[in-house]
Amino acid sequence: MLVQEGSRAMTESTIEIRLIGALEIVLDGGRSLEPAPRPACVLALLALADGAAVTTEALIDDLWGEEPPRRARNSIQTFVSDLRRTLGAGGHEIIESIGGGYRLNPHLVTTDVDVFERTLEKAMGVNDPAEQIAALSEALGLWRGEPLPKLAGKGRVHAAIVRLSNQRIEAIEALGTLELDRNGRTRQRAALQEIVAQHPYRERTVGLLARALYSDGRQSDALGVLADLRRRLREDLGLSPCRLIDALESSILNQDPALDARGQQGDAEPGHRSEMPFAVRSPTPLPVPASTFVGRSAEIDLVRQSVLGNRLVTIVGEGGLGKTRLAIEVGRRLTSDVSVIGFADLAPRSSNSTVVDEICRSVGLLEISGDPVEALRMRLGSGPALLIFDNCEHVLDAIAELTGTLLETCTGLRVLATSRHPLNVSGERRYILQPLTVEDDAVALLKLRAEESGLAEPIADQESVALCCFLDGIPLAIELAASWLRILEPLDLLDRLEKDMSMIDGSQSGSKTMAQTIEWSLGRLTATESAAFDTICEFPAGVSIDQAERVLGPEALATIARLVDSALLRTTYTDSGRRYRQLEPIRAIGLARVATRGDRCAGRRTQASVMSDLASAIGGSLPSADETAWRTRLEEELPNMAAAVSWAVEADPLTAIELVLPLAPLVSFVPAGGARLAIPVAELIDWWEFPGGLAAAALGLFAKAYLDADPTAAPLAARIDNEIDRLERTVDPSVLIHVATVRTVMNDPIGAIALYREASERGREVGQPVTVAEALMLEGAWQWFTQSDMNDVGIRECSRIATELGGPSLISLCEVVNGFAALDDDPNQAETHFRQALDVNAPTGYGPGVAEFMLGFLHARRGRCTQALTLIKASLERFIGAGLQIEVGMALGGLTGALLELRQEPAARFAAEVLDYHYPPIAAMRTFGQHIDHAREATTGALDVPGRRDEAITGILALTERLLASTSST
Repeated sequence: MLVQEGSRAMTESTIEIRLIGALEIVLDGGRSLEPAPRPACVLALLALADGAAVTTEALIDDLWGEEPPRRARNSIQTFVSDLRRTLGAGGHEIIESIGGGYRLNPHLVTTDVDVFERTLEKAMGVNDPAEQIAALSEALGLWRGEPLPKLAGKGRVHAAIVRLSNQRIEAIEALGTLELDRNGRTRQRAALQEIVAQHPYRERTVGLLARALYSDGRQSDALGVLADLRRRLREDLGLSPCRLIDALESSILNQDPALDARGQQGDAEPGHRSEMPFAVRSPTPLPVPASTFVGRSAEIDLVRQSVLGNRLVTIVGEGGLGKTRLAIEVGRRLTSDVSVIGFADLAPRSSNSTVVDEICRSVGLLEISGDPVEALRMRLGSGPALLIFDNCEHVLDAIAELTGTLLETCTGLRVLATSRHPLNVSGERRYILQPLTVEDDAVALLKLRAEESGLAEPIADQESVALCCFLDGIPLAIELAASWLRILEPLDLLDRLEKDMSMIDGSQSGSKTMAQTIEWSLGRLTATESAAFDTICEFPAGVSIDQAERVLGPEALATIARLVDSALLRTTYTDSGRRYRQLEPIRAIGLARVATRGDRCAGRRTQASVMSDLASAIGGSLPSADETAWRTRLEEELPNMAAAVSWAVEADPLTAIELVLPLAPLVSFVPAGGARLAIPVAELIDWWEFPGGLAAAALGLFAKAYLDADPTAAPLAARIDNEIDRLERTVDPSVLIHVATVRTVMNDPIGAIALYREASERGREVGQPVTVAEALMLEGAWQWFTQSDMNDVGIRECSRIATELGGPSLISLCEVVNGFAALDDDPNQAETHFRQALDVNAPTGYGPGVAEFMLGFLHARRGRCTQALTLIKASLERFIGAGLQIEVGMALGGLTGALLELRQEPAARFAAEVLDYHYPPIAAMRTFGQHIDHAREATTGALDVPGRRDEAITGILALTERLLASTSST
């Protein structure tokens, strides 16, 4: 029960904590205590939490900021202990330990801040002016001075001081207005003068002060106050006063009897409002989401700094990215920087008036009888304020107009908006929100939400990453998918989602559907824009500007810009330039929409035609001086190429052949993913019916045997060999290179050398210099590996062609072969060639990888085994990155051989073991017995089992680290 003590309201509880003024602890019996500064700050933070728990981390952050001392947690415990001792025997009951923090027992503690705010609410809740005046006077009577003067700083204490000071100003303004309306006089003139001195642009206070001076018979002083305001606004801010100030000035000049009428009438009508036509309460607090916020720490800091540096920041992004949650978290971190903060959810609003009403409510404006925009201007004034406008895309025109008006007239205002469309207001700073990073935040969110939905077993990292990658790191999609993990295995869920994205329709979580997040944006598109969106759905890797102009026509640029502004298309920055793509869940929903109409075929054919032209352009440009740029472009386009091949092998086999055939002669120079494009062509097309397609088939088999260690390579290679004999070798000579490479995998290097030689001869006949150079290079390499006499003339010809073509990958490979040729007679010259192979900076990992491996080999021969180990490890990483698993085995052989050297084993054994590698790559690892026993279980046979390639590579890397660790211990 409340007990009155003068004008101060207290409770019959154990202690009263006074914060409005110097911090005081008032115990039963009236004894007053003042704790030491650090414990006092802890007590103030707990008292300001209104009975909620404050975590130790939050206390540390408020006391020390970003650089707390090493024993900060221990210091917090010490401060709490000091407070408990200060409070006496009941201290432990008053300060409770809750989870990872502390709280004040709300049943035993009263604060003057709580009494102050409850009394203000009481004043706002009654209509009788006399009762309002009494309540406001009672609340203001609690002020003993500026709140917590010794603790003012940053963090929540500062935020509370700013909030309380702002509430006091509003209470003084409200009390002054009521007294003037009721009595024609006010006792608040001195307080109003103090506020104007501190906040000289606050129009409401200046207007009240002018009225108070005029009511005291000081017309000249009243006009002077208004003139000073007009001058300050004009000279300092370039603004004019609001129309209510103009009207008040005119009334004072004309000595309008209405200014004195209320004093003559006595009590005003309860419903009457003066020229400050609204009531004020505390702003609506920021929403408190039910679920834990995960990740985005960097984004929170970036957006917070952007808001502090710019008056309007709009978080823009697709539906489901978490714009609202990010804005709320940023708002929480800005509470200490502003005096007023309001949050307005604009999703349900549909008109200008309802938008203004919602924003007024967010900052505590009630019972507005006049213009609500003017009320907002006066409420916000010139002081520091933050408004958060959420879901602006639903009322874009209305919110853009209102935001521009408020920013022009409220000089301390900052606006943080969230929208799928930018507001396009002058001075707007757009923050394009990205999806969650898959390896970190996305996986953490998936696992947390799956656990919250009832999943008992943890999800494997590899499965989590695969699922989050497919969902493109979109938080809403991840949360909706996580609800299924309590009944489905992750890979099963992934397989189902790839076939039907409607699974994540929100029915499991009560959330909105992924489709609903984009339906609104799709509905605003024109027919041209909608057709463009559907076309781009067929490009999983998105489109470049030149591709967009080809498939979308002359209005491509304007259409792309509109789709980007609608958050239906995302700009990405790649090594070859900007690309425009849809996040995968949005693309999947778009494809389902197209499929429902039954008209996907035209879009797929268009996409395949674009990719076929690209393949031809790449085929004519590799290898060459601009090889790196073309390889980069091919790597970026691989998802698009794969989609085109996947459609064409069933719908149009000739188009499928056209897609992969230009890459057939370039298998040594294209990325591993490019080589794999031919696999479905080789498997699903009757390739022996298409002589030109035989090259593509061979490329597919080469990719299987060479890159994926596919055990089916042997019988398929025999079929290719028989087909070549049947066609009397009229097939493209590049096919011979691929078949020869398959034979090396099958441990037939002599047969491979013969085919390489034939390929170079036939390449000269038909004018294929790239085929000639590649065949000569591979022939020389295998002659060295098999200790045969090397073709010196061929090596020189290979070098000449490489120099003429200028392709760095071909030059690198030729330098490697030259190094082989010099290795036995002149090791120093061989080393020079190997280093030159590295210096040309070839984009493919093969030439530089072999060069690093051979440099390691030379170091090992010379007894420099630590250097050898470092270089061979680098070659291993290069081979893994390029997908060259045979070479992975070779590099592992080199690693273990170098270890043998460190253990004083004969160098000859090292050379023999390095060169004696077999198919599959894992066999090279098995050769070294006891030195790799600890890794055998993780890697044995992994490369022979479909779907276990990642597991094998993980085991290989783990083995490498163990080998290096064992080296350092010897």
